[in-house]
Amino acid sequence: MLCEYFETKYEYKQRLIYKEYYGEIPKGHMIIFLDGDRTNYDINNLKAVSTPEYLCARNKGLISNDKETTKTGFMVVDLLNKTKEALYVLEGKEEV
Repeated sequence: MLCEYFETKYEYKQRLIYKEYYGEIPKGHMIIFLDGDRTNYDINNLKAVSTPEYLCARNKGLISNDKETTKTGFMVVDLLNKTKEALYVLEGKEEV
């Protein structure tokens, strides 16, 4: 065979940097740039979020080009999720 097949696995730079600092990324999570600048690989600008959290924040307009505003947006998403869970408990339903 003239050509050998080499399996190469590529990983995004932000994922490598995040893993080097925090360890493994939880399954189902992505790494986002808090300030929206995809060239700012500073560890303080990277955050692991689940896909549902990201979609909720994006759909509610809670993601900004300002790092602190985006952090606050994800705190709002977390509060909304916890409120929803508490309502299910109060109503005696199983969590979704």
